[in-house]
Amino acid sequence: MPNQTEIKFVYFKGCPLADPARTALKKALDQLSLDCPVVDIDTTGGNFTEGMEKYPSPTILVNGTELFGPTEGEAACCRVYPAGSLEPASIASAIKAALAVE
Repeated sequence: MPNQTEIKFVYFKGCPLADPARTALKKALDQLSLDCPVVDIDTTGGNFTEGMEKYPSPTILVNGTELFGPTEGEAACCRVYPAGSLEPASIASAIKAALAVE
């Protein structure tokens, strides 16, 4: 795995999927033995890079790429994931795939 992996967890406060997704992401990183910081970006907090507000909650970005592909949603809405996508094994697999293309 690359040493310069950047992971951003984009969400909005109050999204019911955010905490379970954050927990699954942490477990996935543990499974991969990937020790890199995860930057939490609350799109309702005002302190985020321009463009982050376009992502629905939660969205996981690995080196700037959406982990489960682009969405049709809008900011301040909950992102709908295919069944199993928020499981640690699915997240770990998607991270490995995202890092393999670099």
